[in-house]
Order: sequence, then structure tokens, then C-alpha cells
Amino acid sequence: MTQLGPWAAIDVEDARDQLPELLQRVADGAFGDDGVALTRDGRILAVLVDPEKIEDIREERSLLQSELDRVRGVDNAVSMKQLIAELGAA
Repeated sequence: MTQLGPWAAIDVEDARDQLPELLQRVADGAFGDDGVALTRDGRILAVLVDPEKIEDIREERSLLQSELDRVRGVDNAVSMKQLIAELGAA
């Protein structure tokens, strides 16, 4: 295993033989929030990351977008009438 930017990295050919162990280490948090990068010829093809971390990132992004919209004065509020129309309950 090598270090490639913030990621611990492993070639996909080596990862194939170690996949169960790599998955367990990701689940155990052994690679921190960054997970482990799967590479080929030194290029990152994919990153194994705990799914809970991905959900955390999505929630943070949504909160940041809401705050950015608020600061910019963007009103993304949906009226009850719009909501009913979008849900097809009208």
C-alpha cells in the first residue's frame, strides 16, 4: 500500500486478493474519513469509503447549499399548492 494524496492507495490487482480485508478495514475506520483508493498505473479508479461518511457529506452539502441560498437571498420555499401539484394530489 502507498500514499496518494490524502488516500492510502492500492493497485486493483493487489486489492482483488485483499478485498475482504480492505472492506473490513474501511468499515472499521482504519483509513479515517478518506477511505482507500484503488489505482491502476498510479491513477485512482475508485475509492472505498464507509457509506455513512458519504451520507454525512450529502447532509453537509445540503446544509451548506441552504445557507448559501439564504445568504444570497434565494427563496427555495415551496408553497402547499406547489407541493400538492408536484405530488399529483391535486
